[in-house]
Amino acid sequence: MSARKLQTFDEYPYGKRGVLKRGEKFRVSRGPYYVNEDGSKSLMAERGTFVFKRYCTIGSQKWIEAKHQDGGDVVLWVGKEMKNPLLQSFRRRPYTVRKVGETTRERKKAASKGQKKAPNPASASKRKAPASAASVDSAHTMEVSDTPLLG
Repeated sequence: MSARKLQTFDEYPYGKRGVLKRGEKFRVSRGPYYVNEDGSKSLMAERGTFVFKRYCTIGSQKWIEAKHQDGGDVVLWVGKEMKNPLLQSFRRRPYTVRKVGETTRERKKAASKGQKKAPNPASASKRKAPASAASVDSAHTMEVSDTPLLG
């Protein structure tokens, strides 16, 4: 069995421009579901508001560790959709993440402002580089076994 490295990050890039940082509140949609014998789907997803703790990866497996606003820790799958290796009728569908307080109207308005506005070359040098999940500064690694995660 080969060992793969667990990588943890203090930020999670979602969508085209959004980045969740430690302590920020967010909500989710979609998520895992169970396929019944008749083919109908039963949602198994978490609901409510969460506080972001960290983003983790092991190879192609990706998830967010968060605290539910009502209490309790949760693990939210954000990797690719896949069947559970132990229970074939359970599907790991990734959660869709959005920050609390960020409405569709606000996102569209911000996106349209960004497209109309030409960048100012004088202020470009003052801007910080966008943070990514692959930044070395916020990454931590440790060895883990090749055992699949239960979903």
